[in-house]
Amino acid sequence: MKILITGHTSGIGKHLYENLDGDIIGASRSNDRPIKKISEWFDGSCDVFINNAYDDNDLTAQSEALKYVYHKWKKDVSQKRIISIGSTAPDDIWNWNDEVGERYNEGKSILDRTNYKCYMKFNHVRCTIIRPGWVDTPRVKEIWDENKLTVNEIEDAINFVINFQGRIREITLESN
Repeated sequence: MKILITGHTSGIGKHLYENLDGDIIGASRSNDRPIKKISEWFDGSCDVFINNAYDDNDLTAQSEALKYVYHKWKKDVSQKRIISIGSTAPDDIWNWNDEVGERYNEGKSILDRTNYKCYMKFNHVRCTIIRPGWVDTPRVKEIWDENKLTVNEIEDAINFVINFQGRIREITLESN
């Protein structure tokens, strides 16, 4: 199985890149494959697209990547899967008090809506959004010190989606 992961150099993406089984392809700014320019580098021969990268400077980049791959694959009735990494931030439980947090919240909210529209449009398209709460990553260590999900738990959810025979619209994950 060929899996393409955006944002593969840090956090959740790095863990998935290093631990998922298959032919793993990483895409990030570090290898000149930024999510904003997906139309220039996307490899449509992959079986799974993990839409993980979030661009702090463009809150719609992740949603635009989802739409791009969706339109490439919408007529493909094979087992191709799109898995976006969202967040519970749009649920407004974090009460952001800064512009960066508010932009992140809005970007992930747009991703939620985009995934819903893509999922509902064609019954055979397998696009799932995984919406974790706080995850133990370098980025989160700076702002949250209470209970967090592990990157292994995110990997478990990804593997569940990949191996599930049906369609899954969304999964929300929270730590204890």
